[in-house]
Amino acid sequence: MDFLSIGFGAVGTAGFSALMLFIFKESLKRLLDRSLQKNVAEYKHELDTQKEVIKLEIQKNAFSSQMATTSIYKIYPELFQKFRIAQGDIASLCGVTNELTFEEYNAQDIRGYLESQKIPNGKIEELIEQISENRENGIRRMKAYMRGIRRNQIDRALMQAKNFQYLNSIFCSDEVVAILNNLGDTLTSSFVDMTVGEGDETMFRRGADAIRNAARTQIAELEARMKVELNPDFVRTDNGTPANNAQADAEVAGN
Repeated sequence: MDFLSIGFGAVGTAGFSALMLFIFKESLKRLLDRSLQKNVAEYKHELDTQKEVIKLEIQKNAFSSQMATTSIYKIYPELFQKFRIAQGDIASLCGVTNELTFEEYNAQDIRGYLESQKIPNGKIEELIEQISENRENGIRRMKAYMRGIRRNQIDRALMQAKNFQYLNSIFCSDEVVAILNNLGDTLTSSFVDMTVGEGDETMFRRGADAIRNAARTQIAELEARMKVELNPDFVRTDNGTPANNAQADAEVAGN
């Protein structure tokens, strides 16, 4: 083998090595490019996903706020009405001493009265029979029975008001809920004092004073607060609770 052959062999080996190095570099470059493109695509997809999540969250919060604002326009008037009815019904117990005496009522008049109060026919016959046997005792029993009916009606009205509050409290502001809780406690304690304590003058008077004073004040406070929150200019946060509580409190205090 001469020097020229060795030179060509060396050149061939060097060229092959250079070619292999070039192929390796190009393959690595393409691999890195594909990896980078994949990472960029994945990152872009992640950003797009996060953007959609944020968008949906904003829409959900906006919808929740709008729904809460819309709901109180339906809920607050009915809520106030139910508690106002319950307060009025309990207050009517204060006039229990002015109930009918039935002194001038005959059997037919008494039957007509009981029918107007939707008393079951069987009970009507029983009461009239007792009155016919002993008028004084019979009328006393009838009055006691009618007071029981009235108490049941009042208790049902109070329970309806409280249940309506519990079912819809999620749409009410913390301030309205606090007033309703206090009002509910006042109505309940007044009702108990005026029924259980019917034969106890101290208990009855305590219940009557509470329904005439504390409950009346709380009803006025509830009405004022609801009016503020029902104002179209009133701002509510995304979760539906008032955002400008300080302003609302000042307006309520001003009323």
